[in-house]
Amino acid sequence: MFNLIFIYMYIPTFTVVLFLLFGLFFLFCYSIYKSKREKTFVYKGNFYLVTGYCKFKHPQTGKWIDAVTYIGSRSGETYVREQEDFLMKFETLEEWEIKMKK
Repeated sequence: MFNLIFIYMYIPTFTVVLFLLFGLFFLFCYSIYKSKREKTFVYKGNFYLVTGYCKFKHPQTGKWIDAVTYIGSRSGETYVREQEDFLMKFETLEEWEIKMKK
């Protein structure tokens, strides 16, 4: 009788803890998925993942300008491009998906 009461007391607690752990795991995976989608850009049908922002010296003017560093999904190579140029030529993954649905 004592063992039966013991089991009935702890099964609901175990179930709640299990659901909480699954929920936290799902939120963690979803946040990684969202952050990766927000950093993905498309240019001429190729996908690129922005890894950061930096400054580079313009070869002609010698001035330091803001730049974007990104990795090509196919080649895995790292590229650097002027931030203004990057934003004009590349489109976000969401914009690209909307354009492809039309």
